[in-house]
Amino acid sequence: MSEGKPRKGKFGRAIIIVLVIIVVFVCGLFVSNYMPDGWTSKTDTVELGFKDIGELVTQEVDAREIESYDGDPAKIFGISLPFTQSHYIYSYIVVIKAGFNFEEISCDVNDTTKTITVDLPEPYIISSDIDNDSFETYEEENNVFDPFTPEISNELEQEMKDKAENDAIDNGLYEKATTNAETLIKSMIAQNYDIDSDSEDAYTVVINTTSYTGSDVSSAS
Repeated sequence: MSEGKPRKGKFGRAIIIVLVIIVVFVCGLFVSNYMPDGWTSKTDTVELGFKDIGELVTQEVDAREIESYDGDPAKIFGISLPFTQSHYIYSYIVVIKAGFNFEEISCDVNDTTKTITVDLPEPYIISSDIDNDSFETYEEENNVFDPFTPEISNELEQEMKDKAENDAIDNGLYEKATTNAETLIKSMIAQNYDIDSDSEDAYTVVINTTSYTGSDVSSAS
């Protein structure tokens, strides 16, 4: 009786091993049949990496803007009185940060053509803030008849931000943000795919970008 028990144990273990093999085989068929065409587990890894980043600053600019203010003079019988208006010329540095929402990036891998295509959304200004420690004044005349109120200050600061943003955009803010984003994207892809070697198995990365003007730009490496 004692000799029969080990045989049952071995037979039971054999059945378990066979069942495990069947389960693994079935799972493999399920994955191969239901995974979207052109996508691989590596692609999913890259895609998830983009999603995890979320909103990302890829370019920062410090722009010093000069603002001038000439108030309204006091009037008597419609006549402006001299020396009754405030006058200021001053400047601040506006810190502008531009980047992308990486959650909107899409990535497609074509294993046949060895091409990885990435669609990058439009860049945008993430934040624009005045550096209060950067204040410099050049001319200052504060007249009691025409006080420089906080409301006026806030309005001028907003005008300063708007001007700084426009100046930064005109000087290539979005283009630089896009270039930096492309470098980051290629670095992330290189962690899962060969894109830098001369091997025939290396992939080519094509990044489609949309500038803020709406024109399409495509770069490849």
